[in-house]
Amino acid sequence: MTAAHEPITDLTELVATWTTLLETAPLRGRNLWLMFLDPSARPLPALTQIEGLSLTPDARSIDSLGELVRHLVDDDRDPSGAALCLERSGTTGASPFEEGWADALTRELGEHLAWPVLVRTPGGITPVRLWSSAA
Repeated sequence: MTAAHEPITDLTELVATWTTLLETAPLRGRNLWLMFLDPSARPLPALTQIEGLSLTPDARSIDSLGELVRHLVDDDRDPSGAALCLERSGTTGASPFEEGWADALTRELGEHLAWPVLVRTPGGITPVRLWSSAA
């Protein structure tokens, strides 16, 4: 398993890193985790959790998240990109909830995303399929 301080060089390592970081966090509700990476692709020490996401993304929420990520990545020397992990309790695998949010966030953040958006469900952590050609 990848330690949280090692560089993330592929999707398998990204999933392993999220698994390590979130293994003790209870899985409930619809949430978004943000992890920022340094220029060497190492996770920075703090994670941000946004709780209580709506079932579908709204323009205001996406704009606000986009502004936050762009501000941190563009204006700070440490973060060079972001990795996002949606989470929800219930069934395993991605649902329209994650697909809609991942699609909207990918379109909004573009080059500021270092990796595809992932989803954490009771079945584990997996990439989310996008609806559009945003990737």
